[in-house]
Amino acid sequence: MLHSGGLGWAFLPLLIQASDQWESELTLVLQGRFKDSRDLGLPKENVKLTSIVLPSEVMKYATSSADVGLLLYDQDSPEEARKGNTAGKLRLNLSCGLPIICCNLDVFRWVEKEKCGVWVSDVSLIEEAVKKIMNSYETYHHNAIRVFNERF
Repeated sequence: MLHSGGLGWAFLPLLIQASDQWESELTLVLQGRFKDSRDLGLPKENVKLTSIVLPSEVMKYATSSADVGLLLYDQDSPEEARKGNTAGKLRLNLSCGLPIICCNLDVFRWVEKEKCGVWVSDVSLIEEAVKKIMNSYETYHHNAIRVFNERF
């Protein structure tokens, strides 16, 4: 799974904490868009924080190496709720054919209908969402590309 963006999102510490309970071989990659020395409770074996800020011209290449993209916006955070509608990472993930997992913002419920991702109400459900996607990966992958082409 790939979280691309800043490290200050409300759900990120909760997701890192939840990663201790994952039974499957999931890896969470955190790709920051700027240098950030925030203490996230790392290192953890299945959570990787990149130490290099990638130039924008290679972000699509780097993103396409993941299996699933994350959109971790919290409806209880006014700033995150406001940014959800304009999420650049939504377009980036879909353009790379990455199925997406959206957390908590109602404006992203459409990903379930389009079958390009899974909407969850809480980060504790992300492991199950990944399993659901991986069980029908080709469908989610093709729908991610289709939705990107139709909407963006």
